[in-house]
Amino acid sequence: QFFSKYCYNRHRSNWRLYMKLKEQFFKEYKVDEDNYNKCELDWDELTQIYKDYEQRTTSFATLASSIAEILRTNEEVHSVRSRVKDPEHLIDKIIRKTIKKHLAGETDYKITLGNYETEITDIIGIRALHLYKEQASTIDKMIRETWNLQEKPTINHRQGDIQSKELVEADNFELKEHPAGYRSWHYLISTQTTKKPTIVEIQVRTIFEEGWSEIDHRLRYPSQLDNQLLNNQLLVLNRLAGNADEMVNTIIETINTITIINKEKEEQERLVGKLKSQLATLDKDIENDKLEPINESVRELEKKNNSNLYGNFNSINKLGESLAKVGKLNIDSEFVKVINRLTSPGYVSSLYTQEDKKEDK
Repeated sequence: QFFSKYCYNRHRSNWRLYMKLKEQFFKEYKVDEDNYNKCELDWDELTQIYKDYEQRTTSFATLASSIAEILRTNEEVHSVRSRVKDPEHLIDKIIRKTIKKHLAGETDYKITLGNYETEITDIIGIRALHLYKEQASTIDKMIRETWNLQEKPTINHRQGDIQSKELVEADNFELKEHPAGYRSWHYLISTQTTKKPTIVEIQVRTIFEEGWSEIDHRLRYPSQLDNQLLNNQLLVLNRLAGNADEMVNTIIETINTITIINKEKEEQERLVGKLKSQLATLDKDIENDKLEPINESVRELEKKNNSNLYGNFNSINKLGESLAKVGKLNIDSEFVKVINRLTSPGYVSSLYTQEDKKEDK
């Protein structure tokens, strides 16, 4: 009885070394048996691949962890996730990929024990997540400088997505419109800890896209891929995730514009203070009726500057007019230069374009 219990427990602890029965596997993963037979797939060879892969998952996991740690050193990376493909999912993908190739006319295509590591390129999957869309470019630079690319990276996007002009015109990416709305920067790198190189998949995406992708994968894969009602609902969720990414971009642009405005206010405050000091030391031979409009403009400019940058442009114009009437004043050339810039045609409208038009929209 003790021996029987020992053998039972040992079998349970090592059950993953053994493939499920073919019929059970086909039912669970909805394998098209007719196409399976047409491709002349060999279940015994698939079982050998399964056993070989099971014995190597630990080394794959170690490599995945190493790559993830390197990516975490990038300040633009919010978080990194890594995984090694489940053995059963590997067999399922081998079957599906072989059938797909044969249906496309590549009847000689075959995945074997000797080539499955190079034919299935996502055995190790890494996801580098970031907060803002613009951060992807910095992460892209790090990946290219750190590892050898197996192929030209792909940017998967949804129809209607906003892409920067630089990205559209770049020749070091392949832009690909994904029918399911999948968004990600996709890399295949080649790296090695032993003599034999390993292909690793790295995906770079925003946190919003990661959330959608996780829900999509959990609800659809592998048995609901053809459920059109579910696909439509997940497409709506995908659009919401994309809109959230664009909203984050507008928030960042608003913050940057406010920073520019505040710097302008600080510059005006400094120059107004300098002008007041100069006015206090003017020669007595200048008539008060000419000085008073200048002092009044300065006071008005200070008041407006403390409340709203946009509200003080009229005060700036008045000050400029007052200064122009007093030719004897030795006003600092730096102040005059700034006054000219702030009152130049197009300056106010440029700030309005950056900030207020966005709010109006």
